[in-house]
Amino acid sequence: PGRFTGANAVAFAFAPEHNRAYVANMDGTLGIAALDRMTVQNRLKLDSGNLNNVIYDAGHQRVIVTSGRRGNHSTLYFIDARTDALVGSRQVPAQKLDAPIVLSDGTLVVPMRDENQVAVLSGQLLEKHQYWTFEGCNKPCAVAADESRQRLFIACRGASPQLIIADLMTGKRLAALPTTRAVNSMAYDRQNDRLLIPSGADASLTVVARDPDGQYRTKGSVSTRLWAHNMTFDSARSQAYLLSAEFTQPEPTAEQPKPDPIFHPDTFTVTTLKTQ
Repeated sequence: PGRFTGANAVAFAFAPEHNRAYVANMDGTLGIAALDRMTVQNRLKLDSGNLNNVIYDAGHQRVIVTSGRRGNHSTLYFIDARTDALVGSRQVPAQKLDAPIVLSDGTLVVPMRDENQVAVLSGQLLEKHQYWTFEGCNKPCAVAADESRQRLFIACRGASPQLIIADLMTGKRLAALPTTRAVNSMAYDRQNDRLLIPSGADASLTVVARDPDGQYRTKGSVSTRLWAHNMTFDSARSQAYLLSAEFTQPEPTAEQPKPDPIFHPDTFTVTTLKTQ
């Protein structure tokens, strides 16, 4: 009953107070399911092409969905979580929006990998835009925040992957650390005052903690699975869930110099890690 046939899901979000699970799909639809029974309620058509991310903004009772790569712009779609209806959209000058985070006041922070920027979108309809760049940050690909200390964390790819620590209010770069390759998501564990950074390419989860002197230092890493680079973090239970599947990696060709891996059916795996 919980299947979205032919949809090819890419991201999901939960709205527990509305008993809803939302699934962003490659066919441009948003799947909507009852969370308690995982029964499909609706499949809302948002875009003619693929969707890329979905996140729930509890403060505004809305779901925000991002489109996939669309040339020189991307689209944000707003869905009212009380009615499951599309209530608006907004374009952003970015080739592709990577996974965003929502702050407690509804501000959306989203990495713009191709533009080497991080967008900070605020206002009732996210109409106020700031675009930040950080020295040493090439291809920002994931963000996380410690709102209590007003810190923003940015994972950057490129030849020398970096973790940037910045002021959340001003975007001022405060510090940088080397990090692992091909980061696609991050999470801030506020109970333990540390950052979790999965790398699918290195099959690891790196832990960066704030020491008593206020400095951030890498504490080590935990082995995971190849391409377990998408993660969701349950802050109430201090548990990280990493998603992966078995795959075949084709050799590069002249037509496909960077071929995507081919994931095998019925091999989807969720790895659960509990922090302590």
